[in-house]
Amino acid sequence: MQYSFLVLYDFSQYARQALRVAHQWSGWAGADLHILYNQEATFAPAMADQQVRQQLDAHSRSEAFHRLQRSYEETIGAPIPAKNVHISVKNLAFTITQISSQYNTRLLFAGLKGHGVLKRIFMGSTVLKLLDIVDIPIVAIPHKLRAFEKINLHVGVSYHYIFHSIRLQQFIQLLANKIHSLVFISVLTTEDDRQQAVRHLSRLRATFKEGEDVHTRLFEGNNPFAEVKAYMRNQEDSVLLVQKGSRALSDYLFREFFINELVHDASIPLIILP
Repeated sequence: MQYSFLVLYDFSQYARQALRVAHQWSGWAGADLHILYNQEATFAPAMADQQVRQQLDAHSRSEAFHRLQRSYEETIGAPIPAKNVHISVKNLAFTITQISSQYNTRLLFAGLKGHGVLKRIFMGSTVLKLLDIVDIPIVAIPHKLRAFEKINLHVGVSYHYIFHSIRLQQFIQLLANKIHSLVFISVLTTEDDRQQAVRHLSRLRATFKEGEDVHTRLFEGNNPFAEVKAYMRNQEDSVLLVQKGSRALSDYLFREFFINELVHDASIPLIILP
């Protein structure tokens, strides 16, 4: 069955950047690309009857539909099939669930706007709420992202949390031809057990060693976060991957670092696996 990638789209420069990346990755994976616009309810006079309300709603949806088509073509340089353009006037998570079921959606792309929005998103707002409901990996794209031609996938892990390898294997299968290397990274704090951290990284490397260029990196010392940031800045074509419920998202200190320092400041895309 053919599968698809879905982009949350709102016409902003951030959404356009997410669309560009999604278009590139869909080409790599041979996936159909769909876009979804969450439209607010149409304003109608209080005394308007049902027929008038329906006409206003239909006109508003038609305008949004053609605007989405134009914006897609301006951004990508090619038209998008009408069936791949979606407008949500209901609950966004409900609409995503419907689309993902109908079109076998494997990745959900969203653009990120900056520090303030990042904090709202990753402290329980839109993206994480969607992740809890739709069960689709989310690809969060910073708007200053540089172009890249392959993926060096860096996976944030900790021995404190169970890592579901099957989810990662499924993602790798989607983009196998473009994943150049796989690096499991872990940050060791003064409260962590180094031996357990090393064993955890070794087990993960052994799980994925066949057919992949697999490495591990353990960051420790007086300021391990600074070492991670310096390391990631020097890696070309880097993408960061974490799992929902992992230390990178559930621990406040780690979340602030991974989201603001790496994703926003270092302009590294973030994939969140359910």
